[in-house]
Amino acid sequence: MIKKEQAHLEEEKLVKEIYDRSINKEIIVLDKYLHFKDTLPGTDAKYVIHPSNRGGYIAQAVTISPDTIELKKAFPKKWTEELPDYLTFCHNSRFLIAGESLDDVMHACNVALKE
Repeated sequence: MIKKEQAHLEEEKLVKEIYDRSINKEIIVLDKYLHFKDTLPGTDAKYVIHPSNRGGYIAQAVTISPDTIELKKAFPKKWTEELPDYLTFCHNSRFLIAGESLDDVMHACNVALKE
């Protein structure tokens, strides 16, 4: 349990460093999944993109605080009924989307920010 918590803290530190280096503070891109749920709620980040275990990429909406499921900016409701052709999935609760490429998911996040 101690090793798990240490790994968790190291991931949070790495996420903070990636956020600090990011030009676009609203969409954070990670090379792999890292625990971000405790680190990014207090920032300008709205979405986090990372490779999916199933192939392609996913984006997750950031919560307003680590202690809630309330999202800073959910993905558009219409995507749950009619998926854009550049996405392969949108969760009904609008916290998660998936696409085949980083470019597709990045595009989706930029569209979502404008809606």
